[in-house]
Amino acid sequence: MVDLLIPGPEGKIEAKYTHNNKDNSPIVILLHPDPRLKKICTQVTNIDESIKKLCLDMIDTMYKYSGVGLAAPQVGILKRVVVMDCSEEGEKNPITLINPEIVWSSKDDSKFEEGCLSIPHIREEIKRPSSVQVKFTDICGISKESYFKGLWATCIQHEIDHLNGKLFIDYLGPIKRSFITKKMKKYKKEINIKLESGVLVIILSCDGQQCLIKIQDKEGLIEQDLIFGVYIDEVIALRE
Repeated sequence: MVDLLIPGPEGKIEAKYTHNNKDNSPIVILLHPDPRLKKICTQVTNIDESIKKLCLDMIDTMYKYSGVGLAAPQVGILKRVVVMDCSEEGEKNPITLINPEIVWSSKDDSKFEEGCLSIPHIREEIKRPSSVQVKFTDICGISKESYFKGLWATCIQHEIDHLNGKLFIDYLGPIKRSFITKKMKKYKKEINIKLESGVLVIILSCDGQQCLIKIQDKEGLIEQDLIFGVYIDEVIALRE
């Protein structure tokens, strides 16, 4: 169960949207380097049930992997949708921002050590404006502006960068950025589960290219084209 908090002016909570993810299945998170992470996302023009479900599934996934923010392109959806929660440890105050746009940023900067679910195990200190004013649409379709400062400001800037095809490592020098990219390529090869033909697995989720699967107590990624089967709740009509 997730209570999605909807921020009003100056970050005050005005409403909440309750979500019950029955199967609690995470979405596959794309890992750098992946060309989809460098794409510019399109505006959301209609906040229908599919967009609401996307937001809420993203929150579930963000919590599963202990993140503080997640953008739609990180799960292979090139839409301008962001979720985040920079609350104190032990608290859960997730918010979602659709079509977020920074309309004001402070002249003073602050530095935070940033990480990213698409670049796991890598953290670097990045300088950004210490506070920002953001215009966005909430999950109920209401246009709003909110003020963010500190870690919340850093997080929303980081996530909006994702919507514009930019990663936090793009703020680093070319040598360090190249080193991290090479390290990630090696990491992606290591985390993929290697299976013999005919092994039975549980499919947790797929993004059209890769599937997150579970076998015994292990989870990992495998190319979707290599899998033959159905989801647990999928019904197939057999021809006589």
